[in-house]
Amino acid sequence: MSQKLPIGEVMNEAVQFGLHRWATVLRYAWVPGLLSLILFGSYFVGIFDPAIFSSNYEATSIDEFKEILRVPISTAIAGAVVIYLIAGLLFCGVAASLFRLVALGEERPGLIHLRLDGPAIRVFFSYVIIMILNGAIWSAAFLGALSISGESISSLTGSFQSLMEIIANAEDGSDDGVAAMSAIMGPMEVYGLTFLLGLIPMIYVSVKLVPFPAGSAAENRLILFGSIGMTFGHFWSIIGIYILFFLFMIVIAIIYTLADSVFQLLGALLISQGSIFALVGMGAFLLSAAAAIFYQLFMIALQTAVPAIIYRRLKTGE
Repeated sequence: MSQKLPIGEVMNEAVQFGLHRWATVLRYAWVPGLLSLILFGSYFVGIFDPAIFSSNYEATSIDEFKEILRVPISTAIAGAVVIYLIAGLLFCGVAASLFRLVALGEERPGLIHLRLDGPAIRVFFSYVIIMILNGAIWSAAFLGALSISGESISSLTGSFQSLMEIIANAEDGSDDGVAAMSAIMGPMEVYGLTFLLGLIPMIYVSVKLVPFPAGSAAENRLILFGSIGMTFGHFWSIIGIYILFFLFMIVIAIIYTLADSVFQLLGALLISQGSIFALVGMGAFLLSAAAAIFYQLFMIALQTAVPAIIYRRLKTGE
């Protein structure tokens, strides 16, 4: 069995990777990102009537929304799912390159990267499997909540319909607070029980599958059961890493938000003064935009590095 995961060392390595490899993330991701924007933009333009681009247009009902679609809603939804899956596969190629860089030290040179090979496909299917398992857990928890509460899907649907009617009647002053509370209690109880029943299994499965996508990219094979096996004895250390990880993300997000607000306010104030101050204000806005790009790239690098570092340390014991 490999040694216990050092929580501080894992986080330090992930942060260092983010600080020094943010440009690598940009190099790997700009082509997939551009292609995804083109795909979504073309799809949007293709399915909607040009009337939607009118500044005065506003859909107030489902029927009006249907009128601006060039295809049936079912076709539009199916098309959106396909585009989403294609974009997901493109970014799984980015994740595969970053996983292999962290886990294996594999550096891919060049400015143009569009990875659709074995590791990218394995990462894609690893995330699909994780989504299926998560869905199964929450579905089982939901069915358990229905059984415990004595509710049914039809009764929940009726409660929501009643609540919508009460909200609609509130405008003319005929709302009934007691009826509204009664309508919402059933769904609240079911979803509360669903959360309680599904939380622990969800945490357990999530921890066991932390190395799954990164390991699948590194080994070019799906390592579902291998991921479960290699995490035995490391449950609490992985929990500790992710607690520290989320706390760090929260702190960084707060610092970035505050700093960005200061730059935005300073830029607006200086531009309003005119003359040379306007140029300095434009510089502040440019710095704010550059900081936003760096922040996003750093966070992507950090989020990719943590599971890859965990996989490498569990696999090699180093």
